[in-house]
Amino acid sequence: MGRSVHFGKTDFTLRLTGLHTFLALKSTITLPYQSIKHVEVGSFVPPKWMLRMPGTSLSPLNIYEGSFQYKNEWYFLSFTQTDSLLILEVEGHVKYQHVIVQLENPTEVAATLRKYVRQQKAP
Repeated sequence: MGRSVHFGKTDFTLRLTGLHTFLALKSTITLPYQSIKHVEVGSFVPPKWMLRMPGTSLSPLNIYEGSFQYKNEWYFLSFTQTDSLLILEVEGHVKYQHVIVQLENPTEVAATLRKYVRQQKAP
């Protein structure tokens, strides 16, 4: 699939390989668990006026890879379908407020990620 995740001690890392890296102009995104405010699996249809900065989009084919900006918020998108996506809302990251990716097992990743986020926020 070209996308994999790694659960570190304090950070969640998304790794892109192959064509995804080329199209997104990026190979990894690392998010501290404490910066992740919301985790869900759902649908996302990018707004028509979302700006690629840099990235690749072929909207008729639902191919989105890379960094995009919409209404002063930064998104990292990596998907070729609009449903069953891992959708993360992020606060305090150096660039992104939203990370939305297609994975082979988004429900399992979301459950594991929620567990790590809860552990980091527990006193």
